[in-house]
Amino acid sequence: MNNKGKKNEAVLVLEERKFLFGSRFLLLANTRTLKAKDKLNAQLNAEAKSSAQADGRDAERVGHRRTDNADSRDAILKANANLQNAVKAREELIEILSTPNPEHMRAKLTTWVKLYSSVGISQLTKFTRTITNRMEGIVSRALAPISNGRIEGVNGFIKALLRSAFGYQDFDYFALLIWEQTHRKKSQNLLNSNRKKRSYSRARPYNRKRLKQTVFQLQKPTLKDAG
Repeated sequence: MNNKGKKNEAVLVLEERKFLFGSRFLLLANTRTLKAKDKLNAQLNAEAKSSAQADGRDAERVGHRRTDNADSRDAILKANANLQNAVKAREELIEILSTPNPEHMRAKLTTWVKLYSSVGISQLTKFTRTITNRMEGIVSRALAPISNGRIEGVNGFIKALLRSAFGYQDFDYFALLIWEQTHRKKSQNLLNSNRKKRSYSRARPYNRKRLKQTVFQLQKPTLKDAG
């Protein structure tokens, strides 16, 4: 490849980078989330504009929340076939993993692997091999839909404790500290359950909310004031 070809390729890479810059949220979110976000932003924009008009402000200066997230995502996927296949594969896999029947999940996963192992994306091909090698463990999710998220969270918390203290010389103290930090909410619930709950009532005078005075009435002029 000559210098002219390299320069043209660099220009294409820069244009694609500009096109994809700031679109990570659009690619990682699903279509349902983006449509809900667009709908909410449209409502907030309308409320902001109506409020500005009621206050006598310029309505064009408010209500600029983005309402084209779903359309922008569709445009990005249409421009890049590899991204379109990867996002479609992810959404289909999420739907397959929510199948409650293990046999149906195995059949759907087998079809999914055959379909996306030949799309020409090396990363996706490697991932289909991983699913094939661990098919039984993935299918068992239909019978026991659990994850290791809580364990990974505790491991991350332990690493944060080590970094914050630059290490511990007493391992027993470190183990007690981990237990105390990970069971703090449970111990607080036990303490709160043993305490007597005080009754709260709005009928009591000291529990009533004080109303802020917003209307001021002028006193009517009397005969003395007129004289």
